[in-house]
Amino acid sequence: RQSRSLRRSAARTTWLAEPEVLGLSRAALEEFAADLERRYVANGFLKGALMAVVRRGQVVAIWEMGSYTADTVFKLYSITKVFTAMAGLQLMEDRGVSPDTPVSQLVPEWPEELRLQEQSGDPKPMPERLLLRHCLTHTGGFSSTLP
Repeated sequence: RQSRSLRRSAARTTWLAEPEVLGLSRAALEEFAADLERRYVANGFLKGALMAVVRRGQVVAIWEMGSYTADTVFKLYSITKVFTAMAGLQLMEDRGVSPDTPVSQLVPEWPEELRLQEQSGDPKPMPERLLLRHCLTHTGGFSSTLP
């Protein structure tokens, strides 16, 4: 039983590179994007979709489907944890960084010692320095009230 109305909208494609030069098939990419739009956007399961294909560090094409455009701003909420973990793992792989590396060594603007605000208003040093491990496991002790 399908109560959603069928929406018709053609994906808007922006080609930024020649796919064949990068070992890809333009026809296969177009077919994949059309199938994604037909299955999910046109059938009303998704309001819209954005898809980008990147090959060897180069953006090949961007597809805008439904009501989404390349300028659409998305609220990411907790998905940022995945991006943080991936960035940390890339640092470990690319630069030989350890999970026990202090964040202050990776981000020069980060203070060497963090201070915790007591309820009395007095600052006190954090019990330990913020390590990459804390960022990967989301145990840095950050409050959701941070700006």
